[in-house]
Formats: sequence, structure tokens, C-alpha cells
Amino acid sequence: MAVNVANLSALLDKEVSAEIEAILSEAKESAAELLSQAQAEADAISAQLMRGSEVQRDAALVRAQSSAKLEAASLKLKAQHAAVENVFAGVGRRFDSLRQDADAYRLILSKLISEAASAFPDSGVKAIHVNPADVELAEGIIASLGLVASIRSDNDVGAGVRLRGQDNVVVENTLGQRLDALRDELASDVSGLLFSAET
Repeated sequence: MAVNVANLSALLDKEVSAEIEAILSEAKESAAELLSQAQAEADAISAQLMRGSEVQRDAALVRAQSSAKLEAASLKLKAQHAAVENVFAGVGRRFDSLRQDADAYRLILSKLISEAASAFPDSGVKAIHVNPADVELAEGIIASLGLVASIRSDNDVGAGVRLRGQDNVVVENTLGQRLDALRDELASDVSGLLFSAET
């Protein structure tokens, strides 16, 4: 019986060892499977974070590019506006210097007075307002045009004339007023000429 106990003990030992081996093998397989699943989940999370990071980076890049384009467009508009304003300032200076060329300015002032006077065909002109620098020139012009009206010195009148009719209707005809009336249209044209090569 002692032999049987030893055989039984060896047999139990063998069965326990086989069972332990089976449990260990199953545990290793389960651990490997869990590790593989965990690695797959970690890879998926990492990929998702990378995609999210790329999407965020791309979105930030698009926002930065849009902001840069808006800033560039704003700077271009400011530069265009400044250039157009410089052109108009130059025209204003040219108007101021017209008086230097007496013959050319006489012709211009004569046309401005004649055009303004044509607005009063029936009632007649009561007063002609001109810049103080133009009083003497205007006197000669109204005499040559056959107008009968008093000439008044007026600092508010630039290069041109303001006529007051017998019925107190006022017609202003100055180079500055004409430029102002055409300013928007001319600004568009000037901008087109100055910046047409950029578009």
C-alpha cells in the first residue's frame, strides 16, 4: 500500500503539475490577449489623439492664414486709401497753384462764372462771390460777359465762384466743389490706375 500511496502521490503530482501547466498556459494566453487588446486600445486612443491634434493644428493653421489674409487686405485698403488721398491732396495743391498761370486761370474762372450765371436766365445775378485773390480778375471777366452784379470778396470761396440771384437762390461753381461731387467716382478710377497691376 505504501507503493500505491507513492504512485498515487506521483500521479497526483503529475496531474497537479499538468493542471498548473494548463492554468499557467491559459493565464499566459489570457494575459497576452488582454495585453494585445490594451495595446490596440492604446494605439486607437493615440491615433485618435493624433488625428484630433492634426485637426486642431490644421484648424489653427486655417485660422492663422485667414487672419493673415484679412490683415493683408486691411493694410492694402489702408495703403490704397492713403494713396488716393495723396492724389486728391495733390489736385487740391494744383488748384491752389492755378492762380500762378494768369491766362489759364482767367479762362477757368470765366467758364465757371459763365456756367453759374446760366442758372439765372430770367431773374439775373445779384452778387458774385469770389476768393479775395480773384476779385480783380472777376471784375474783368464779368465786364467781358456783360453781367451786372456786385462782386464780393469771400474767403469761403476757393478756386471758383458763388453767385446769388435776385431771388436769393445761390449757385456755387468751384473746382473744389466739382472735385467733391466726383470724388467717389474719381477715387475708384484713381485706385484702379494706381493698383491695377496688383490684381
